[in-house]
Amino acid sequence: MSEEQMQTEQTVQAPVEQVQPEQPKYTDKQLNDLIAKNSGKELKKTLEAYGLKSPEEIAELVKLKQSQMSDAEKTAARIAELEALHKAATDKADAAEAKVEAIAKGVPADKAAKVVKLAMSGDYEGDSIADKIGKVLAEFPEFIAKQGGADFGGQTSNTTPNQEDELRKKMRAVAGLK
Repeated sequence: MSEEQMQTEQTVQAPVEQVQPEQPKYTDKQLNDLIAKNSGKELKKTLEAYGLKSPEEIAELVKLKQSQMSDAEKTAARIAELEALHKAATDKADAAEAKVEAIAKGVPADKAAKVVKLAMSGDYEGDSIADKIGKVLAEFPEFIAKQGGADFGGQTSNTTPNQEDELRKKMRAVAGLK
C-alpha cells in the first residue's frame, strides 16, 4: 500500500469526538449577585458625583428644597394643582351633560357614550354641547332609537297582500268557506 492510502485509512479510523455542550461558567444566582453588586457600585458612583453619601440624603434634599420655597412659590404650586383638579372636574361635568343631552335627543343609554365620544372628539364644531351632539346625530341617524319597539313583526300601512293570501281566499271560496 502506498503512504497516501495508509494516511486516509488512519484518518477514517480515527474515533469521532463527541461534542459536549459547554458547562455554564456561572450559575443564575452568581449572575444575579454580580448584577446587584455592579448596580450598587453604579448607584454609589452617581451619588458621589453629586456629593451625596446615601439615597436617604436625596429625600432630605427634597424636604430642604420645599422648606426653602417662598410663600409665593408654594402658592403658585398649589394654584397649578387646583387648576388641574378644576379642569378634570369640568371635563367630567361636560361629559355628563353631553350624555344627558344625547339621551334627551333620543339616543339609547347604551349608545350615548359613543355619541358623546364622537361629539367631544373635536371633529364637530358648535357653540354648545347640544349643537355638537345634533351634528353627530345628523351624520349618524342610526344612533337615534326607533319608536315602537322592534323593527320586525309589526303591521305596516299601505301594503299589498301577498300571493299566498290571495290563493287562500280563492280556495276557501271554491270550497264554500268564508
